[in-house]
Amino acid sequence: IGGTATVSYTVNNIGAAALTSSTPYDIPIILSTDTTYDTTDTVLNVQISGPNLASGSSQLMSSNVTIPSSLTAGSYYWIVWADGWDNVTESNDLNNNNVTSSTTTISTSGGTGGDMYEPNDSIAAATSITSLPLSQSNLSIHTGSDYDFFAVGMISGVTYWYNISFTHANGDLDMDLLDSSGTQLGYSAGTGNVESIQYTPTSISQDISTSSVGAAQPTPML
Repeated sequence: IGGTATVSYTVNNIGAAALTSSTPYDIPIILSTDTTYDTTDTVLNVQISGPNLASGSSQLMSSNVTIPSSLTAGSYYWIVWADGWDNVTESNDLNNNNVTSSTTTISTSGGTGGDMYEPNDSIAAATSITSLPLSQSNLSIHTGSDYDFFAVGMISGVTYWYNISFTHANGDLDMDLLDSSGTQLGYSAGTGNVESIQYTPTSISQDISTSSVGAAQPTPML
């Protein structure tokens, strides 16, 4: 909830007439708790212009949509409705929508949105990393106040390297290495696309956290 999703679909012109710039139409995308559209469903706040299509032709499309923060967490079908606002005169206006065969679970991730490891916003809720090395992409620092914690058990006397890579222009990330009580063991706060910490522990339980003031997509490597 509050995040973005990419929806892929195909628009088919099964009518006898071509769809051109003189017959503009939009494609609403809808979230529904069942396979039938009604007024209780959520029409997403996105304007998608339908493509020009010759009779009998089709076009594959992909649209990025934002999940509204007001949506109730749950399982939803996706409904894509070409000419959903009935701008084009047709012999049958009821065959323009299609619905997914299965639902997508949309959750609050602890009420904050974010990636698959949320909620991991404190030492107590840290994501436990049990196998090293680890390289994970498609993570996010999704708000300006988000802190993501990862717990790593380390062996005394062994040197460990922690790295996060991201696009600094999209938002800066800094990184702390903490012990389980929150005492800082290391810190990285550069101005590039990578933050790195090297540490040789003398105890066996440490935590690593990342924080952001922007919308960067971090790739932690432990």
